[in-house]
Amino acid sequence: MIRNLRETFANLPPTELDEAGRLLADRRRRIHLVGGRFTDSLARYVSVQLRVLRPDVSHLQDQESNWQDQLLDMGRRDVLVVFDIVQRWLKSSGL
Repeated sequence: MIRNLRETFANLPPTELDEAGRLLADRRRRIHLVGGRFTDSLARYVSVQLRVLRPDVSHLQDQESNWQDQLLDMGRRDVLVVFDIVQRWLKSSGL
């Protein structure tokens, strides 16, 4: 796991991380967070922490079909943060 984190940050241009930080800190933008089956708890945790720091933070929860209304209400300046992982066993199994 540590190796994966190191590889991720080694391949992530610092400018992209800086821009993500700027977007999340910009109080003129609404922030929406969502996660997948295994990562939604992380999205929920980050949304709670961001709410301490700034207004207009929401966590899209429940089933995907319930997100549609919330997604349609997002504007051009809103920020959507998606937490998800690629499950290698799914790729190799053909599913």
